[in-house]
Amino acid sequence: MRCYAKVGPVDTPAVCHPPSPSAPTRTHLETLRRSRQPQCLDVTSVVRKSTSVPFVRTLTTPRTVLLPLSAALMRKRLETDDFELCCELPAGPQMQHFGPQWPGEAVVTFPMLLGLADEHGNVDLAYAVIDRENGEAVGQLGTKGPISADGVAEIGYGMNDAVRRRGLCTEAVGALVDELVSRPEVTKVVAETAVAPRTTICGKMAGHEPR
Repeated sequence: MRCYAKVGPVDTPAVCHPPSPSAPTRTHLETLRRSRQPQCLDVTSVVRKSTSVPFVRTLTTPRTVLLPLSAALMRKRLETDDFELCCELPAGPQMQHFGPQWPGEAVVTFPMLLGLADEHGNVDLAYAVIDRENGEAVGQLGTKGPISADGVAEIGYGMNDAVRRRGLCTEAVGALVDELVSRPEVTKVVAETAVAPRTTICGKMAGHEPR
Protein backbone atom coordinates (compact mmCIF):
# COMPACT_ATOMS: atom_id res chain seq x y z
CA MET A 1 0.00 0.00 0.00
CA ARG A 2 1.29 3.42 -0.95
CA CYS A 3 0.73 6.53 1.23
CA TYR A 4 0.78 10.07 -0.05
CA ALA A 5 0.61 13.25 2.11
CA LYS A 6 -1.75 16.04 1.08
CA VAL A 7 -0.35 19.44 0.50
CA GLY A 8 -1.41 21.46 3.53
CA PRO A 9 -0.68 21.90 7.19
CA VAL A 10 2.09 19.83 8.68
CA ASP A 11 -0.29 17.96 10.90
CA THR A 12 -2.44 16.83 7.96
CA PRO A 13 -2.50 13.01 8.08
CA ALA A 14 -1.23 11.09 5.14
CA VAL A 15 -3.83 9.65 2.81
CA CYS A 16 -3.24 6.01 1.85
CA HIS A 17 -4.39 4.52 -1.41
CA PRO A 18 -4.40 0.79 -2.24
CA PRO A 19 -1.91 -0.11 -4.93
CA SER A 20 -3.30 -0.29 -8.43
CA PRO A 21 -2.52 -3.49 -10.27
CA SER A 22 0.48 -2.86 -12.48
CA ALA A 23 0.15 -3.67 -16.19
CA PRO A 24 2.14 -6.75 -17.22
CA THR A 25 5.26 -5.96 -19.15
CA ARG A 26 5.96 -7.33 -22.61
CA THR A 27 8.63 -9.61 -21.14
CA HIS A 28 6.14 -10.99 -18.62
CA LEU A 29 3.53 -11.63 -21.32
CA GLU A 30 6.08 -13.39 -23.53
CA THR A 31 7.20 -15.61 -20.64
CA LEU A 32 3.59 -16.45 -19.83
CA ARG A 33 2.81 -17.25 -23.46
CA ARG A 34 5.78 -19.60 -23.77
CA SER A 35 4.94 -21.38 -20.53
CA ARG A 36 1.51 -22.26 -21.88
CA GLN A 37 2.83 -23.74 -25.13
CA PRO A 38 3.58 -27.46 -25.34
CA GLN A 39 7.30 -28.06 -25.29
CA CYS A 40 8.99 -29.96 -28.08
CA LEU A 41 10.53 -32.65 -25.95
CA ASP A 42 11.09 -36.23 -27.07
CA VAL A 43 11.87 -38.96 -24.56
CA THR A 44 14.46 -40.38 -26.94
CA SER A 45 16.17 -36.97 -27.10
CA VAL A 46 16.58 -36.92 -23.32
CA VAL A 47 17.89 -40.48 -23.31
CA ARG A 48 20.52 -39.71 -25.94
CA LYS A 49 21.80 -36.77 -23.91
CA SER A 50 22.54 -39.00 -20.92
CA THR A 51 26.25 -39.60 -20.47
CA SER A 52 25.57 -43.27 -19.76
CA VAL A 53 23.93 -43.89 -23.14
CA PRO A 54 25.88 -44.30 -26.41
CA PHE A 55 25.15 -41.39 -28.76
CA VAL A 56 23.28 -42.32 -31.94
CA ARG A 57 24.57 -39.96 -34.59
CA THR A 58 22.14 -38.11 -36.83
CA LEU A 59 23.42 -37.92 -40.42
CA THR A 60 22.85 -34.90 -42.64
CA THR A 61 23.04 -34.00 -46.32
CA PRO A 62 22.28 -30.65 -48.00
CA ARG A 63 18.57 -31.52 -48.26
CA THR A 64 17.93 -34.39 -45.87
CA VAL A 65 18.41 -35.49 -42.28
CA LEU A 66 18.85 -39.16 -41.48
CA LEU A 67 17.11 -39.51 -38.14
CA PRO A 68 18.04 -42.62 -36.13
CA LEU A 69 15.07 -44.96 -36.03
CA SER A 70 14.06 -45.16 -32.38
CA ALA A 71 11.71 -47.54 -30.61
CA ALA A 72 9.48 -44.58 -29.68
CA LEU A 73 9.12 -43.59 -33.33
CA MET A 74 8.36 -47.14 -34.50
CA ARG A 75 5.78 -47.71 -31.77
CA LYS A 76 4.06 -44.45 -32.67
CA ARG A 77 3.90 -45.48 -36.33
CA LEU A 78 2.41 -48.85 -35.42
CA GLU A 79 -0.32 -47.00 -33.48
CA THR A 80 -1.21 -44.49 -36.21
CA ASP A 81 -0.18 -43.65 -39.77
CA ASP A 82 -0.34 -39.85 -39.53
CA PHE A 83 1.33 -38.02 -36.64
CA GLU A 84 3.88 -35.46 -35.54
CA LEU A 85 6.75 -36.24 -33.22
CA CYS A 86 9.36 -34.07 -31.56
CA CYS A 87 12.75 -35.29 -32.74
CA GLU A 88 16.27 -34.24 -31.89
CA LEU A 89 17.96 -32.77 -34.96
CA PRO A 90 21.35 -31.06 -35.31
CA ALA A 91 19.63 -27.67 -34.88
CA GLY A 92 17.80 -28.86 -31.75
CA PRO A 93 14.45 -30.51 -31.00
CA GLN A 94 11.90 -29.92 -33.77
CA MET A 95 8.48 -31.28 -34.68
CA GLN A 96 8.55 -33.61 -37.69
CA HIS A 97 5.57 -34.97 -39.63
CA PHE A 98 5.21 -38.67 -40.43
CA GLY A 99 2.42 -39.13 -42.96
CA PRO A 100 0.56 -42.19 -44.28
CA GLN A 101 3.12 -42.80 -47.06
CA TRP A 102 5.93 -43.28 -44.57
CA PRO A 103 7.64 -45.73 -44.43
CA GLY A 104 5.67 -47.69 -47.04
CA GLU A 105 6.09 -51.45 -47.07
CA ALA A 106 8.98 -51.17 -44.61
CA VAL A 107 6.48 -50.79 -41.77
CA VAL A 108 6.18 -54.59 -41.66
CA THR A 109 9.79 -54.70 -40.42
CA PHE A 110 9.11 -52.52 -37.38
CA PRO A 111 8.14 -55.38 -35.02
CA MET A 112 11.40 -57.12 -35.92
CA LEU A 113 13.43 -53.92 -35.52
CA LEU A 114 11.85 -53.28 -32.13
CA GLY A 115 13.29 -56.60 -31.05
CA LEU A 116 16.75 -55.39 -32.11
CA ALA A 117 16.57 -52.13 -30.16
CA ASP A 118 18.92 -51.92 -27.21
CA GLU A 119 17.83 -51.12 -23.68
CA HIS A 120 17.85 -47.41 -24.54
CA GLY A 121 15.58 -47.79 -27.57
CA ASN A 122 18.30 -47.35 -30.19
CA VAL A 123 18.51 -49.35 -33.42
CA ASP A 124 21.97 -49.14 -34.98
CA LEU A 125 22.25 -48.15 -38.66
CA ALA A 126 18.51 -47.68 -39.27
CA TYR A 127 17.20 -44.24 -40.21
CA ALA A 128 14.12 -42.27 -41.16
CA VAL A 129 14.81 -39.80 -43.97
CA ILE A 130 13.54 -36.27 -43.27
CA ASP A 131 13.16 -33.57 -45.92
CA ARG A 132 14.90 -30.57 -44.37
CA GLU A 133 12.77 -28.12 -46.35
CA ASN A 134 9.46 -29.02 -44.70
CA GLY A 135 10.17 -31.47 -41.85
CA GLU A 136 8.40 -34.31 -43.65
CA ALA A 137 9.44 -37.96 -43.32
CA VAL A 138 10.06 -39.07 -46.91
CA GLY A 139 11.88 -42.39 -46.64
CA GLN A 140 13.69 -45.01 -44.65
CA LEU A 141 17.00 -46.78 -45.06
CA GLY A 142 19.57 -48.78 -43.20
CA THR A 143 21.38 -52.10 -43.11
CA LYS A 144 19.29 -55.22 -43.69
CA GLY A 145 21.00 -57.06 -40.87
CA PRO A 146 24.22 -57.26 -38.88
CA ILE A 147 27.50 -56.67 -40.67
CA SER A 148 28.84 -60.04 -41.78
CA ALA A 149 31.95 -61.66 -40.37
CA ASP A 150 33.91 -60.68 -43.49
CA GLY A 151 32.81 -57.05 -43.25
CA VAL A 152 29.97 -56.93 -45.79
CA ALA A 153 27.10 -54.54 -45.04
CA GLU A 154 23.94 -54.93 -47.12
CA ILE A 155 21.68 -51.90 -47.22
CA GLY A 156 18.03 -51.37 -48.10
CA TYR A 157 16.25 -48.12 -48.80
CA GLY A 158 12.94 -46.72 -49.99
CA MET A 159 11.37 -43.30 -50.56
CA ASN A 160 7.81 -41.98 -50.66
CA ASP A 161 6.38 -41.88 -54.17
CA ALA A 162 5.77 -38.13 -53.86
CA VAL A 163 9.50 -37.32 -53.63
CA ARG A 164 10.93 -39.66 -56.25
CA ARG A 165 13.17 -38.27 -58.99
CA ARG A 166 14.36 -35.38 -56.81
CA GLY A 167 17.71 -36.90 -55.87
CA LEU A 168 16.86 -37.15 -52.17
CA CYS A 169 17.43 -40.91 -52.20
CA THR A 170 20.87 -40.43 -53.74
CA GLU A 171 21.84 -37.97 -51.00
CA ALA A 172 20.49 -40.12 -48.18
CA VAL A 173 22.06 -43.36 -49.39
CA GLY A 174 25.35 -41.55 -49.91
CA ALA A 175 25.32 -40.41 -46.26
CA LEU A 176 24.58 -43.95 -45.07
CA VAL A 177 27.38 -45.40 -47.20
CA ASP A 178 29.82 -42.79 -45.88
CA GLU A 179 28.86 -43.74 -42.33
CA LEU A 180 29.35 -47.43 -43.05
CA VAL A 181 32.74 -47.15 -44.77
CA SER A 182 33.98 -45.00 -41.88
CA ARG A 183 33.62 -48.02 -39.61
CA PRO A 184 36.70 -50.23 -39.48
CA GLU A 185 34.66 -53.44 -39.40
CA VAL A 186 33.03 -52.68 -42.79
CA THR A 187 34.96 -53.74 -45.88
CA LYS A 188 32.19 -53.65 -48.49
CA VAL A 189 28.72 -52.15 -48.96
CA VAL A 190 26.20 -53.87 -51.22
CA ALA A 191 22.58 -53.28 -52.23
CA GLU A 192 19.97 -55.13 -54.25
CA THR A 193 17.23 -53.44 -56.25
CA ALA A 194 14.95 -54.26 -59.14
CA VAL A 195 15.79 -50.96 -60.84
CA ALA A 196 19.25 -51.15 -62.37
CA PRO A 197 20.02 -47.39 -62.58
CA ARG A 198 19.51 -46.96 -58.83
CA THR A 199 21.84 -49.86 -58.09
CA THR A 200 24.50 -48.29 -60.29
CA ILE A 201 24.12 -44.92 -58.55
CA CYS A 202 24.48 -46.47 -55.11
CA GLY A 203 27.48 -48.50 -56.16
CA LYS A 204 29.27 -45.47 -57.59
CA MET A 205 28.57 -43.37 -54.53
CA ALA A 206 30.07 -45.96 -52.26
CA GLY A 207 33.06 -46.62 -54.44
CA HIS A 208 32.07 -50.30 -54.65
CA GLU A 209 30.85 -52.41 -57.47
CA PRO A 210 27.04 -52.85 -57.38
CA ARG A 211 25.84 -56.32 -56.54
